[in-house]
Amino acid sequence: NATDTVLCRTRDVWVMTGYDGAVIAGVSRSPRHPGGVRGMSCRGRSMAQSIRPSRFVKQSVLKQVDPQLLMQLLEPFSAALAARGVVIERGREPDFAALGRGLMHPDEDTPLDLIEALCLIHAVSDDDSYDRLRSDAQAAGIVVERDLPAPDLALRVYLSDRAIIERMHAERLSTKPRKFESFMTSVEPAPKIGLPADAAVQALQAGLGADFFDNHRGKGVRIFPFRTETGFRLLVRRGSTLKREVTIDADGETRSIVFRPEGYDVVRYNGQTGELSINAPVKRDVRAYCSMIGRHIFNDSLLFDADSPRRKFSLRPSIEKGPDCLQCEDCPGIIAVRLTSVSWEHDADLDAGETLRSEDVFETLRRSGREIPRYARLAAAVFKITIRVGDGADHEVPLRIRPPNAAYYDREDHPELLERWMFQQRFARSREEALRGVTARRLAVP
Repeated sequence: NATDTVLCRTRDVWVMTGYDGAVIAGVSRSPRHPGGVRGMSCRGRSMAQSIRPSRFVKQSVLKQVDPQLLMQLLEPFSAALAARGVVIERGREPDFAALGRGLMHPDEDTPLDLIEALCLIHAVSDDDSYDRLRSDAQAAGIVVERDLPAPDLALRVYLSDRAIIERMHAERLSTKPRKFESFMTSVEPAPKIGLPADAAVQALQAGLGADFFDNHRGKGVRIFPFRTETGFRLLVRRGSTLKREVTIDADGETRSIVFRPEGYDVVRYNGQTGELSINAPVKRDVRAYCSMIGRHIFNDSLLFDADSPRRKFSLRPSIEKGPDCLQCEDCPGIIAVRLTSVSWEHDADLDAGETLRSEDVFETLRRSGREIPRYARLAAAVFKITIRVGDGADHEVPLRIRPPNAAYYDREDHPELLERWMFQQRFARSREEALRGVTARRLAVP
């Protein structure tokens, strides 16, 4: 029942793929499989973006799980595992060494559903996920023992309700993107909203699905909504444009596979600032998110203007304050800041610009007797920020700002510290300042 498939003929194989790139079936005419069908699950690898079996099929990792629970997971794949030299018998502890060897190097005959299951379970088998797993299991009516190790708890919940584990993994994926473009509504007061209603999410999912399909991304959009302290966050799973890869099969023969990769976008809304932040690789997708989220969640498709964004970020402090713009004494947790790259364009000729890269741009400018032109249009800058949290070791993280509305930084590198520093040094503007800038520019137009 794949909703969007591609059938392509190669030298000796017909390959059919689903919208998310999973191989549905390959009909081979090779001597090893005369006229046979090598089938794989048509259900997509919904959460496992990049499967690296070596992370979770080591004996030391597999032995952390209750053998009886592990056997429940393995039993549906006993025939496929037996072909790889792994015997699964009820009531008998599995051969962890053979199991690890059998899954370490997956090929077209490997039970990929098992690989994905182990990937998902391993991803949430940590102390950070423990309390959330127990509370979600309780809410779903799943009975679990009082004291279970984290891997056992994750596996028990997976066996009872896979969707709980998928959603937790999706939530983690939604916090990882580094680049966000911000779009601020000028409506006063800024609309405040928590978790969008299910009907609104379904309507948004249908609208985005039709848009992606029309633009050659296939079907199968799925949205995972999450509540945040100031609004909501959406993880959007979608297809990408078709790709072709040449592979080598077990017989050493080459074949070509056409598939549709799975992609993820993240959208956040902050009701305090009226700001929609979008992580998406294509500008037209950013426009679609602005329009459709406005329409289906806020009942106003023009609420967020993707083509004329408010000026959330500015690099003028690097000109107006010079090296003083790097001060961080009033921002506990940040030890030092360096400017390592800056790009600018000359107002007189926007086709002419410069980019200066250095371990310390201000020191390089000082030694050469230069400065950033005062009336240049600053296009982008990269800062290296040294962070120390608690008793942890110092570590340096990059922060890139591209006005008017884009910032790049790792969501796991204490973003609250980076955002606080940007506001303190005026690289980021408050809602009032951003909207005032829009009004001032409009009044200045003849």
